[in-house]
Parts: sequence; structure tokens; C-alpha cells
Amino acid sequence: MYEVSTPNKLFNRVSTTFRLDPTRGERTLAGEVEWASVPIRTRVRIGFQTLEWMLVNDWLENLGGWTSASRAFVGANGARYRWKRKFREFHVRRSSFIRIKGHHSHISQLTADEDSSSKPPTFAIFREPKRNALLKVTEMPTIRVSPEALPSLDHIIVSLLVMEKRHRDK
Repeated sequence: MYEVSTPNKLFNRVSTTFRLDPTRGERTLAGEVEWASVPIRTRVRIGFQTLEWMLVNDWLENLGGWTSASRAFVGANGARYRWKRKFREFHVRRSSFIRIKGHHSHISQLTADEDSSSKPPTFAIFREPKRNALLKVTEMPTIRVSPEALPSLDHIIVSLLVMEKRHRDK
């Protein structure tokens, strides 16, 4: 379970993400995003592994030009992952070739960024909340993560936070 804290935008523009361990009652820093007024100056650091701030654009590489929603990053296990947004979901896989079916929901997909002749497995899927005609949330947002991607879960959660913020700011 994760907890994201984003204080008042005017004074503190840092989103902090904690990994929660309910059995021990502990919170561990998973990552931070320091939002800049100019998006290319936004910085990130991932938990206790990376104490240095880095530019989001250096860490979350744009793969398809300035209009593309695909981004790639290197996870804790050294594997390169790719986010792909389609409709209301984000998916994560291990390939540059991604097939997404459906037209009613937005999909974000995380894949490992490798060449493969067969369809690559999906490592994570994020679904936006569903709303009714009165804009009331009828289904909460969810993220499903494959056990294979768990070593890089902090990276996945922080990168998803950046992807969603950028999508909402468009």
C-alpha cells in the first residue's frame, strides 16, 4: 500500500510517496517529486536508493516525440520499462510493440522496453476512476502489478504519479 502527500501548491510543491507496511506500522520513503512551474525543471528522487535529485525528463524518458504519452525508465532491478497510455488506463510492458483493446476506458500500460517477436507481458495496469453523468466516482482508480515487477514498485508508483499529473495538466 502507498500513500501520496501533496501539500499546498503555493508554498510546498513536493509530492512525497510513502510505502506503508501495515503489519509493522511503518512508512518508508518511496520517492519525491518536486513540481516546478516550468515542467521541464520538475525533479524526482526515488526512495533511499537515489538520494540525488534528477530532472524528471532525464529519468522518465520521452520515447515518441513531444506529443507522445509513452515514457520509459530504468527500474530498481535494472530492467527498462515503458509506460503507454491509451484511453483511461496506463499499461507497463517489456516491448516497444503494445496492443490495447477497448474504447471506453483510458489505459496506461507499463512494459519492459525490449525487442520481442511475441506479445510481451504486461507488468502493471492503472485504471482511472470511472464517473457517472453527474461526475460522481462510481469506481475508484486501481493499479494491478505483476509479481515480476514488485522489485521496481517504488519506481512504478512515482512514475505513474508524474504521468498522471502531466495528463491532467494538458
